[in-house]
Amino acid sequence: MIRRKDGPFAYQLAVVVDDAAMGVNQVVRGADLLSSTPRQILLQRLLGLPTPGYAHLPLVTGPDHAKLSKRDNAVSLARNLDLATHGSRLIAASLEFLGQSVPAELVAASCRELLEWGRVRFDSELIPCQSRHLTL
Repeated sequence: MIRRKDGPFAYQLAVVVDDAAMGVNQVVRGADLLSSTPRQILLQRLLGLPTPGYAHLPLVTGPDHAKLSKRDNAVSLARNLDLATHGSRLIAASLEFLGQSVPAELVAASCRELLEWGRVRFDSELIPCQSRHLTL
């Protein structure tokens, strides 16, 4: 049987079958889920299903260094920020968190310009391995 550490059976199987049924070919998730990946790849191979590409990103932590999680009602990174006014600030901070060095002249650019800069220049090799606090 396939069982999650916290009890429920068949979670890994359900994820693998659902991803295949939905045509998922890329999975991007937090580094805390890295240990699930080998089990899922094994199941994909045993079932003759395609294996998506996987990327595990560092976790975003709060000021207390605890993982921010929607499940734990963590504060929003955008709390008290007007996204129309500060959206580019959030995008720039997110790119910096992921190891991308946003040029100083682009920090105040429009959301569209920042997203385009990130699309063209994003380098996955620069993503840091360790979890850390996102500073806005």
